[in-house]
Formats: sequence, structure tokens, C-alpha cells
Amino acid sequence: GLLETAEGQKLEILSPGRWNLEGGPDFQFGKLKFWSDKDKALCEKIIVGDIEAHVLASSWKTHGHNKDKAYDRVILHVFLYRNNPGEPALNSSGLEVPQLELLPLLSLPLPDLRKQIRQYEYPFKNPGSRGKCYEILHSLSSEKLAALLDHFGDIRFIDKSAEFSHLFPNIERDGNSQNAAQAREQLVYKLIMEAMGIRNNRLQFTRLASLFDEVKVRKLLNSQPSSKRLNVLESTLVNLAGFLPNWTTMSELDRDSKLYLARLQRDISARDKNAKNEAAFYKSIAEMEAAGEHLGKEWQFRGMRPANYPVRRIVGMSHLLVNCLPAGIFAAVQKILEENDAFPAPVLAALIKMFKERSPSYWNYRYTFNGKKLPGSVALVGKDKMLVILINVILPLYFAQAWLNWDITLGRKIYLLWCRIPNQAIHNVHRYMQTRLLGNAHEKWKIIHSSRRQQALIHIYQSYCQSAEKSCQDCEFLLRI
Repeated sequence: GLLETAEGQKLEILSPGRWNLEGGPDFQFGKLKFWSDKDKALCEKIIVGDIEAHVLASSWKTHGHNKDKAYDRVILHVFLYRNNPGEPALNSSGLEVPQLELLPLLSLPLPDLRKQIRQYEYPFKNPGSRGKCYEILHSLSSEKLAALLDHFGDIRFIDKSAEFSHLFPNIERDGNSQNAAQAREQLVYKLIMEAMGIRNNRLQFTRLASLFDEVKVRKLLNSQPSSKRLNVLESTLVNLAGFLPNWTTMSELDRDSKLYLARLQRDISARDKNAKNEAAFYKSIAEMEAAGEHLGKEWQFRGMRPANYPVRRIVGMSHLLVNCLPAGIFAAVQKILEENDAFPAPVLAALIKMFKERSPSYWNYRYTFNGKKLPGSVALVGKDKMLVILINVILPLYFAQAWLNWDITLGRKIYLLWCRIPNQAIHNVHRYMQTRLLGNAHEKWKIIHSSRRQQALIHIYQSYCQSAEKSCQDCEFLLRI
């Protein structure tokens, strides 16, 4: 029969949509039919959009969906328990989202339902997760399957390079070589800062990169003694991002946190004393730090692993920027690519070394300020994140430049490196697509042993499986294989 929303609307769920494995609402492309009356002749409308599910009705607001534009396409909020009677679910535009309470609709008690559902299998091992392409791919030899994945991995790489190539022409047309160099440095700095963000924090990292751009970073570093550069840059970026702790009483802090806070404040004071010939510049930093208080309120932490918290990434970025002095990140990468031979291993090792932490940090042992101290050091930017930045920013960006400059030697070196980058830690999209394309054939999964092939899975997922335009039966991927 028909369901009834908390607002009294009759509802029929035509399709729950597809399980979303990335940030945002839980299900995408759901299809609902709303009825104005029990008489089906009075059908109001069919709506396609996202569906969000919670245990508690109040989680819509406590999770911040009412302020998040990513949830403005939600057409139904589903929850198990109503713990906020009468409270509507509003999106960021103030529009009310229909809500559906599940508890009164359950045919069995929750403990019995829980026994019937093998939660660990969803959505990966569920037979319904296999696509129409499964039978075709499953029948391919390992060699043909590997070649197919390499092909789609290369498509994703070329697409990224083509996207970046549009960012270069205006830079290269600038007759002033110094201006062009600065523009290239700002470009790679901003793209890496964006990549440092996870899900909802990409925009905040991009704003920070614009607020304190690469020219200001190098101006600040060059005005400081070499021994103080890292600490001063870390203090400045942490403060600009709105993460500088402001405690009214030091008694609330443990010893290491007191020392760290005192060091931050000392570094900022020492930084400003070096303003002899740069008074206007340092005054502008102070003004930007005041603006950083607003940025500090925008950072998102929900659903994020503590090791990926933004303040840790910002400190890691400080190490990268200091490591690439005096010229900057773009020039440092260019030098690595030009000086190393065509074999990928030494080039990859040199690029990874750029992220090396220069000295132990307070944040190697903490996830939050004054939080529990970790038993061992945790990298500020882990190897998987470094590979993500190489794959999604550095390699396609430099391949785009080689492409525009007809530099075949550089392009070949980058492509060989791209083909040899090892696989990253498996995340939800990889796991889901392995099952969707190859079923539970673990022997076939072993073929996906490179980042190139993992990127193929992401490309197929985003280009075909996520498409709202066509069903699996009509998917163009079937034609391509």
C-alpha cells in the first residue's frame, strides 16, 4: 500500500536510488511518487532526487544538513525513531523536506530484522550490486581485462590533463616570465591545497590558498631566518585557518599543549617583529588572521577520520612548502622531472620526498588540540594521500604542460610514471566497483594492482554507474566493452 509522510502526504517509493559511496546524501537518484489522495487517479507528481537516512529524526539538523547545499536535492528524509515531534527538516534554502518514520512500518521486531540482514555484505557483496557488464567482464581473459582497465584509467588521466590544460594558456601568454612563474606556482599551490581537503573541506582549503596565496607564503618565508621558517609558516597558516586555540585559562591544557600554544604565540610575535621593511605586509597578515576567525567556523569534521583533520593537513602543507624553497612547488617538481632519468622509481621517490616532515610536530601525536596523546607518531600527510595528490594534481598538471609545449620527452616520462604508481588503500568506490564489474572473483581482483586501474574503477563509476540518465540495462559502458 501507500506510505504516509510525517506531513500527511501519500507516498509510493518507485526506486530507492543508488547507494552513494562518497560524500553527500545516502542514496542518489531515488524516484518517488506523491499522491494527493488515496484515489490513484489524483496523482500529484513523480520526483527524482536524493534520499537521506538516519536512526534519529533530529540527526538531520545535528549533522548540519539544514545548512549544507549538498543536501538540497534530498526529496525524502527517512528515519527510524522520531525524537523531535513536529520539527520539520529544512534544507539550506529553507524548503521543507518530506520525512518518513520507519518504526511503525516494520513487520518484525528490530532484533529479528537484524538477524536477517547481513550488514557487512552491503553494498559490496550483495548480488544485486553486480552490473549488466559483469557477465561480459567475467568471461574475459586476465590479459584483456587488464588492457581494458588500463584503457579506462588512461581516459581518466587524459581527461584530468585536458581540464588542467585550460588553466595554462593565459599564464603562458603573459610576456613577463616572472609573472608567469608566479602564476604557475599559485596554480599548483591552490590545487594541492584543494586536494588536501576531504569532502566538505575542499572549498575551505581553496579559500585559505586564496587568502594567503603562494606569493605571500614565499614572501613570509624569505623574510625569516631559515631555522624559524617552518614554525612561522605553520603558526601563520594555523592562525589564518582559525585553528589557533584561545584558552582563557592555561590550567585546562596538558603540558605539551601549553608548550605548543606558547610556541605558536611566540612565533607570531617574533614574526611581526621582523616587519622593519615590510610593515604593510605584516599588517595585512594581521588583518587576514582576524578574517580567519570566520573561516575557522566553516571547517567540517563529520564522517572524517581523525588522521585527516584539516589542521594536520595544514601543518603537513607547511612542511611541503618549506621543502620546496627557494623556487616553489612547481619549480621543484619540474626540476625532479628534468633531472631524473626515465625510470619511474627514482622519480616517484623524489616526488614523495617533497612531503617529508622536517622535524617531529605536536600534530604527529595529536588529532585535536589538547586531545589524547597518541602512542606513536602518525604522518601528517600519509603515503596514500601523497599518491592521491600525485595522481590527481601533479602528474596530470605537468602532462598538460608537456602536451601544450609539445615536450614529448617529458610527456613520456610522466606517462611511464603514471603507469607504475602502486595502488592505494582500497576505499568504498573501489570495493563496490570490484564487485559490480567482477563479482566475488577474488582472483580477478588481483589484476587491480595499480593506481591506474583503481582510477579506471572510479572513472567507470562516475561516468556510467552514477548517471541518472540511463538504467544499467541501457548503459553505454556495455557498448564500449
